[in-house]
Amino acid sequence: MKAEKELRLESRSWEEFFYRLVGRRFEKLFEKNKKFKIALRAAYIQKTPGQYFAEAFSKAVLLGVALGVNLAFLFSFLYYITTKNAYLVPLLFLTLAVPFTILGTLAILVLYYINPFLAASSRKERLNKEYPFVMRYLEALSATGLPPAALFQMLAESKVYPESAKEARRITAMLNSGYDIITALLRAAEYCPSPMYRRFYISLASTIQAGGSLEMFFKLEAERAQKLIELRYKDFENTLALVVQMLIMVVIVFPLLTFSVMLPIKMFQNVPAVQQFLKLSLPIDPGMLILFMSYVLTPMMIALFVVLIRSSAP
Repeated sequence: MKAEKELRLESRSWEEFFYRLVGRRFEKLFEKNKKFKIALRAAYIQKTPGQYFAEAFSKAVLLGVALGVNLAFLFSFLYYITTKNAYLVPLLFLTLAVPFTILGTLAILVLYYINPFLAASSRKERLNKEYPFVMRYLEALSATGLPPAALFQMLAESKVYPESAKEARRITAMLNSGYDIITALLRAAEYCPSPMYRRFYISLASTIQAGGSLEMFFKLEAERAQKLIELRYKDFENTLALVVQMLIMVVIVFPLLTFSVMLPIKMFQNVPAVQQFLKLSLPIDPGMLILFMSYVLTPMMIALFVVLIRSSAP
């Protein structure tokens, strides 16, 4: 079987220069260590490690220089405004520009390095959410007697399941390059970030290799996916009930109790005894505390609960 064709660099001359400078070294570096290469494929970044780091270095240098120069100019300008000493401004600018540029470049390179892992993790969540519905979709298609290659071709053209369509396009591209269906499925399992899809690919490859019934296989997978959907929604209902209880306590009950205490204190804050109490126990003005809770804390808590509900939704 042919080795996977390396993607050719199709970019501007600036990135080509960095590919010759560092990209080829990274190609050799990641020949043995495939962890980063797999992360690129899992994130569906269609570049080799060398091409990816060539782009990273080209943008890191440009952005690092821009960041370093701007920060150095800002601090030099602030120094001049504060001291009115114009003689040391050029020296201060040069002294700050170099380390800021280096730190900015390194920070951007670090962000580029962790980006595939973060993107792969994000794709994993989206693939897991699509998986049960894709299994139902493939079950309906398999009932027509279509072969696996045609099933993945139709899934690749789907706009309803975008992340699953990317996985199907990967398999279709390998089939068009000369891979057999079993090898294509096993390689897709190697690069897929979702454990559900990895298990599906390996099981499908085993079924095809053993000559099993594809229609029965997809039917069983769809039933399993349906149970998975039911479990997800059951867990979400339990989580939602807990979140609603917390929302009532934190966003409704607690502010009401606080207002019921603060409003009388605000009304009688000019009384000497109340003033003495405020100095000892409440350094913040009651009116400011009420405004803070009404216009800052409560909206923030509501937004936090909304994010929590959205993140736990199936």
